[in-house]
Amino acid sequence: MSTPDCLLSLAIYTRQSLAHDDEFSSCDAQFEICHEFITANRSKGWVWCGRRYDDAGQSGERLDRPAMSQLLDDLRRGHVDGLVVHRLDRLSRKLIDLTALLTELRTRNIPLLIVTDPTLGTSATDTLVLNILGSFTEFEREMIRDRLADTRAAMKRKGLRVAGKVPYGYTTDPHTKQLVVHRQQAKRVKAFFEWAVEGQTPAAIAAIANARRWLTNPSPKKPSGGRWTPRQVADILANPVYRGQIHTANGPAPGTHEAIIPVELFERVREVIAGRRVSTTPRGKAVLAWPLRGLVVCGRCGRTMSTSVIHHRHFRYRHYRCRSHAGGRPPCKGIAVPAHELEQWVIRELSSLSPDQFRLPQRRQEVTDFQSLWAMLSEKEQIENLAAVVEQVRFDPARSKIQLSLRAGAVGAVAGIIAKREQAREPEPRRSRRKRSPADKPLGTG
Repeated sequence: MSTPDCLLSLAIYTRQSLAHDDEFSSCDAQFEICHEFITANRSKGWVWCGRRYDDAGQSGERLDRPAMSQLLDDLRRGHVDGLVVHRLDRLSRKLIDLTALLTELRTRNIPLLIVTDPTLGTSATDTLVLNILGSFTEFEREMIRDRLADTRAAMKRKGLRVAGKVPYGYTTDPHTKQLVVHRQQAKRVKAFFEWAVEGQTPAAIAAIANARRWLTNPSPKKPSGGRWTPRQVADILANPVYRGQIHTANGPAPGTHEAIIPVELFERVREVIAGRRVSTTPRGKAVLAWPLRGLVVCGRCGRTMSTSVIHHRHFRYRHYRCRSHAGGRPPCKGIAVPAHELEQWVIRELSSLSPDQFRLPQRRQEVTDFQSLWAMLSEKEQIENLAAVVEQVRFDPARSKIQLSLRAGAVGAVAGIIAKREQAREPEPRRSRRKRSPADKPLGTG
């Protein structure tokens, strides 16, 4: 057999919507078929590039997938000469994304080889066929979505569980996938509710559970289960599944599974928690403002930083601190930032945003519009409305860096604030008095 003059290094892309722990997955099957396809055409100079691009558990509705991003980067850098897929819908199930991808491949003269349709090339007819196939792929996806939605709605009307994470205290039937009570965990759930009625807080209940070495449900990060956190306990105490209900779009509805907690006990716990949240401000005591509450994120652990006040003599010092126990991890030690300094820094940054920081022209124009509107607000208005325009403030003391990101509708939010202010300033129109004519005089008057 003659050796070809030029070798064509081909990449194989595979994708499956759901990730499984099977020894031989759908991605593996697609890869073998594509690899055999390349091997059968070795006389044409086709060779596999040697690197796999597998997107397991990735939806075909978007292109921002890990393996797809790496593949596009390698194609643009010229590391591979062509692309092989088993079927066209492995690339994308959305026509607009598929068209954009095919256009880029055609512009860069990168051949696309489809194992199930190997005769398709780059002619006008082939392009039309590809677009038609892409349209049918998107149509098929929409039909599947509609059928699934109808099935879920019918199951919920009957009180059946559809999908989702299995709550602690339950397992699922291997055939029907409906909830079945886990007897040992159910006893612990009942204990959580009984302790809550007695006045124990979620933090105290989590501490008791951890002292008794009760573990949470297994997860990918913690296969054997983990320690309890106050947030996990609070979620259990508020979950209507334990009183025999399921979640629907219109709120809780009666379910067909066995309840773990009696309705009376569930309602008493809810009343205890609701009563604990009610608080009144003592007379003469000022309420501190936290314009960035819930928006400041710790750059070390990625968790939201909470508010903190230090009292010293007659002064109060506000700080944003990392003291969250989310995920069962202890808070980061020593991560705190003075609230006033951070808030003033954010205001200065919002006033001096540079449009050149953004590559998209429409984004630069949006920053320009935002600056002009933001300058029309007073300093008090800027502080009061930080939460309306700021999406996140990431504080990273290790790098001495603070990152700021705006909300998508920041321009509209500021414009609305200005419009309300101007509307409040407009005086009410005065009613004009009409002079009486002689005909308006009462009868009997001269």
